[in-house]
Amino acid sequence: KGGLSFILYLDVSESSMIYTPSYPTSGSQGVRVVIHEKGTLPDPENDGFDIELGHSINAALSVNERRLMKPPWGECTDHNANLFGGFTYTKKHCQLSCLQKFFYRTCGCIKSSLPINEETAYKEYCLKLNIKEWAKLTTNQYNKTTIMSDMENFRCQNREFLSSDVEAQDGCQCLEKCSYQTYDMTLSQSEWPMKGIEIEFYCRTIMAMDNYLNSSIYKKFHAIFIEYCHYLKDRDLLQKIHRDALRENFIRLNVYFKDLETKITNQVEDFSISSMISEIGGSLGFFVGMSIITIAEIILLCWNITRLLGKKFVISPTEQKSGSDVKHAWTNTS
Repeated sequence: KGGLSFILYLDVSESSMIYTPSYPTSGSQGVRVVIHEKGTLPDPENDGFDIELGHSINAALSVNERRLMKPPWGECTDHNANLFGGFTYTKKHCQLSCLQKFFYRTCGCIKSSLPINEETAYKEYCLKLNIKEWAKLTTNQYNKTTIMSDMENFRCQNREFLSSDVEAQDGCQCLEKCSYQTYDMTLSQSEWPMKGIEIEFYCRTIMAMDNYLNSSIYKKFHAIFIEYCHYLKDRDLLQKIHRDALRENFIRLNVYFKDLETKITNQVEDFSISSMISEIGGSLGFFVGMSIITIAEIILLCWNITRLLGKKFVISPTEQKSGSDVKHAWTNTS
């Protein structure tokens, strides 16, 4: 309630599986989900989470917003114009675009999983194969130069992807956007549809979908389940292999906001102009608060202290003469 819930049919086929060791998500079954800010480019290679076949995932979201300071106080960019493809600017998008440029300048082709811009929009993909020439491999009538070029592009992409450093590329200065949102996710999962309800799930949910009769689901499962939907066969007779096949082709995802509050983090100056004025005002207030009477009392106190010290260390002429008479009398007696 109040969120997004949808069911995905994967149409899993073992005959069409491709495994690429260098690709981080290759060789896994299921769905990769990336939840990102509206209008931004998703990056499934580095972000997101996986949903296993035959499972339901609940994703509870909390929104965090960061507001960075603009120059000269901070280092961010207020890039409001849409990038090539209609995406809004993000630091990650900028870095991936730099990586795409690096691929093109190094390999002469572009990587399909990276974003494109005006410079790389109409260039050839590294994994684009000349199917006609590859189909001739069994007849030995293929163009060797074309085959070697395709292989070199493939090797170059894998080699540079593993060793490239985006930040080290010339002219790649990617700053954070001055205001952007991120999402904290709390995930939970369960097996779905649970064992024993496969027939009810298919008959009540799948068959009620729009365009069911023209879907690939109809072609794959309708002949198996239709008789059980109308109780023409004992439901206990449905083979385990069919139950498992149904479960392994569906995934459910529920996404909702954990709360309606947005946590905002603002970047502020260490010492602003207003703080400086406040410090100066406080110092002036201390001195201005001293009255004339207080200043006069301080001067009088200093004067009295000076006089007292002068009397203590200066010998008067009378005391000096008395001391001389005593010394002279002592001499005559001797």
